[in-house]
Amino acid sequence: MKRLFLLVSLIVLINLPLAVIAGEAVKAKAPRDSVAITRVAMDDDDRSYFADDTMAFEVKAFAPPSGPIGVSPVTEAKTFLLTTADRSWVTDWHPTPRRQYVIMLAGSITVEVESGEKRMFKRGDILLLEDTRGRGHDSHVVSDEPAMFAMIALPD
Repeated sequence: MKRLFLLVSLIVLINLPLAVIAGEAVKAKAPRDSVAITRVAMDDDDRSYFADDTMAFEVKAFAPPSGPIGVSPVTEAKTFLLTTADRSWVTDWHPTPRRQYVIMLAGSITVEVESGEKRMFKRGDILLLEDTRGRGHDSHVVSDEPAMFAMIALPD
């Protein structure tokens, strides 16, 4: 019985991280440091352009007793909705009706801004639409698969 206890104790000790045994704080690392966000921003003349940005993650105890995970800064939101469109979606230049995040859930689209630049966005991409005045942007579904978006409106 004593040998069994020693064997179990040894197995437990081998599987414990050294920092836990020593009583030191274990520093977790987020799987990613940040996430890319493409802003559709406006210049002083209300002309839209793309701006590349990132949102950093900080390792926090987000949902104890689960271990720490990478967490972005909290952003207040006004509304959340899902939208979907296919290639038949007819759009023209338009400003966004409000500042809002658009998270691509399926399909792919192109967005053109007034600077003349056009970019493609696919599942997992995040846009922050800020072109609330002026001509805005033009967007089209380019995938055979319908596009689906999560749209998160920000407070005024």
